[in-house]
Formats: sequence, C-alpha cells, structure tokens
Amino acid sequence: FINLMGFIPLGILLMFASEQRLSVLSVTALSAALSLSIELGQLFLPGRVTETEDLILNTLGGMLGAWLYKVNARRHDATTS
Repeated sequence: FINLMGFIPLGILLMFASEQRLSVLSVTALSAALSLSIELGQLFLPGRVTETEDLILNTLGGMLGAWLYKVNARRHDATTS
C-alpha cells in the first residue's frame, strides 16, 4: 500500500511538470524505470531486499497518479469552457 501511494505524487508531478505533454503510458514507463533503479540500487545495500511486488506497485502508483491528473485536467477544462 505504501509503495502504491508513494508513487502517485510522482505521476501527478510528472504530468504537471510536462504540462500534459506526456501520456499516461510515458509516465508509467518513467515510474517503472525509477522503481527499477531503486530496486537495483538496493542490491548494493546491506540488509535490503529487492521485491518484484515493490516494482509493480510503484509502477501502478505512478500510472494512477498520471491518470488522476488527466481526469482532473479534463474536468477542469470542461468547467472552464
């Protein structure tokens, strides 16, 4: 749960920073790449264990954040038009 929730802000932030030029798929790929690098980095830290579940949940969190941003942007556009 923490992994999923931890990457939602990343997805939102990437969409906001790119001014919606990134697709949800692109943000998902970036989230997966960041999560993979974190998990691989843990291989070199004593007492840390890499988990496939962490990679999946982090990626889903980034994707969910990007999707939430898109939905909110569409609603905002609909109300301002």
